[in-house]
Amino acid sequence: MEVKNYYTAVGFFAVSILLLSFYSIYWLSRNDQYNGPTTELIIRIPGSVEGLAVNSSVRFNGIPIGHVIGLFVDKDNPHYSMAQTLVRLDIPLYPSTKAMIKAQGITGMTYIELSTERKENYTLFQTATKEKKIAMITAIPSGINHLLSTAEDTLNKINVSSDQIQKVINNADKPLNRIIKNFETISTILLDNVSDLDKMIHRKNNVAVDFTKTLSNTSDFITSLNKTIKTVDMQKINQIIENIQVVSNNFIKSSDQVTNTINDLQETTQTFQGVGKKANHLLSDVSSQIHSKEAFDFWENISESSSNIRNSTSAIREITDHSQKIILTIDTIEKMTENLNNSSIQLKELMTTINSFTDSEEKKSLIEDAQKAIRSFKNTTEKINEYIPPIAKNLQNFSNSGLYDLQNLIRNIQETVGHFEDSLSNFERNPQNIIWGKETVKQYKPKH
Repeated sequence: MEVKNYYTAVGFFAVSILLLSFYSIYWLSRNDQYNGPTTELIIRIPGSVEGLAVNSSVRFNGIPIGHVIGLFVDKDNPHYSMAQTLVRLDIPLYPSTKAMIKAQGITGMTYIELSTERKENYTLFQTATKEKKIAMITAIPSGINHLLSTAEDTLNKINVSSDQIQKVINNADKPLNRIIKNFETISTILLDNVSDLDKMIHRKNNVAVDFTKTLSNTSDFITSLNKTIKTVDMQKINQIIENIQVVSNNFIKSSDQVTNTINDLQETTQTFQGVGKKANHLLSDVSSQIHSKEAFDFWENISESSSNIRNSTSAIREITDHSQKIILTIDTIEKMTENLNNSSIQLKELMTTINSFTDSEEKKSLIEDAQKAIRSFKNTTEKINEYIPPIAKNLQNFSNSGLYDLQNLIRNIQETVGHFEDSLSNFERNPQNIIWGKETVKQYKPKH
């Protein structure tokens, strides 16, 4: 009897522990449930909804807010699948809310994830009640579905591009061979001229020295030019130019007076010639009267000579009148010569300053500097020619091994594409291998 009581107590204790554990689990599960109002939400999912089933969880930022109550295909667009869900009404869902199908960790349980970036004035449920429609969100395709949908297109593009690359290589075979032959001829020519490289290397230092000298000479010339420009008085130059203008104007004005003076001198000489002729006639008449001894004719000749003397006196008076004009013209000519002398002195001073500037022994002429610059450019071109042989050598190395390396690269790309295509085909045959792994694990068989 005591043994039966012992077994009865143990059984009662075990049953009570089981009931208590079930009640605690039920109590904890009821605390997690939401007893508030819920509403219906339809989620349009592009493509396949593999893994999603009824009672799958709906989460907002990782927090469970509802579950799936039905799955069906969109009649208007069969590319989309419709997931009918029941979610909490107090969740801030807006028209900009995003939905995406995700898998949970290693187990691979599929659920719908909702996320909102910003707050808006009206929620999705408020706009749906105004329009008397069911709230709806279009989901973003998942990464796996997008990869599967675009993998085939990517492979086709890779195959097309590989075919095009192969065609380009086949078409470029002959031109590449020609280029290689041309490089070989260039390399042979350059190798024949290797002996001249030593001379060019020895001239390198001379080129640098000449270039530095040229720079120093140009800098000295520029400094001396600046000094001379600063020493020149611009006021004096302006005065010289103004004096030259005044002299030219005076010369132009006096040219009319010179012509008048010349005309007056011509008239004066003509009057002197007339007086000389009249004096000769007078002397001839006196001599004829002395030899003829005729009184009557003598007095007539005297009257004629007196008239001639009167004419000569009038001519002499005209000459005296013209003498004043001659004196004035001589004065103007003297003034003009003085102005010309002054301007010539100023021009001479200007020319001496220019000659002193150009003929100075300290500065070199521009022609010599230009010759030195040309010489330095010539030396620079010789220096550039020194670097042509190593460049040709590098091109020859590329022609020997570069094409072979390019072919190996294309071959490796094709092999990589083949491996990627095989992996995708294996994934299409059995996609559960990514989540659950292959059935290659050996099972333990106990020995009996």
